Amino acid sequence: STGPFGGSVSSTSSKPNNNWSTNLKQLDPLIFLDALVDVLADENRLHAKAALTALNVFTETLLFLSRVKHADVLMAKGGHSASMIVSCPSTNPVYSPQPSVRIPVFEQLLPRLLHCCYGSTWQAQMGGVMGLATLVGKVNVETLCLFQVKIVRGLVYVQKRLPVYASKEQDETSQVLMQILRVVNNVDEANSGARRQSFQGVVEYLATE
Repeated sequence: STGPFGGSVSSTSSKPNNNWSTNLKQLDPLIFLDALVDVLADENRLHAKAALTALNVFTETLLFLSRVKHADVLMAKGGHSASMIVSCPSTNPVYSPQPSVRIPVFEQLLPRLLHCCYGSTWQAQMGGVMGLATLVGKVNVETLCLFQVKIVRGLVYVQKRLPVYASKEQDETSQVLMQILRVVNNVDEANSGARRQSFQGVVEYLATE
């Protein structure tokens, strides 16, 4: 068609624009994690609580998809689909996904939450604590074992720097710390060499505090 100044104008309305959907498919998932954690550390606690809700939905969805995939693999091999306990750490902190259910995204998310624990404000630090609390009952023990010493360091750092009037936040941080230690170092399970080494690292760190 001809434009008002005699130039040729190509019509874009006759064919759909696929750039939007293509960009969504190419979106780096790490950008989503960064944005989620950034809002979680926001000083506006309403924003932080909204991010915490989104984090919980996101992690629960990942667990559901991993559970379905795990069950499909077992069925394909002729085995039985074993149930996987997915529980909130506040209700039953000693259970986590089966060791064979590994979700790599959690290994990207944990360092980002730990980074929040060293934030410049105590609100940002509590964003990291709340995020870790959400993951305790969802990340398998083997992954938590790898991060246990770093998590303990981060939580102790937060505890030392919370203001005296933040008694509720002190209690929440202590609870998450106890949950981490209980889940990873559960005496009812056969502790592997990696777990013993991780526990020894925690003991050595606490001995210096």
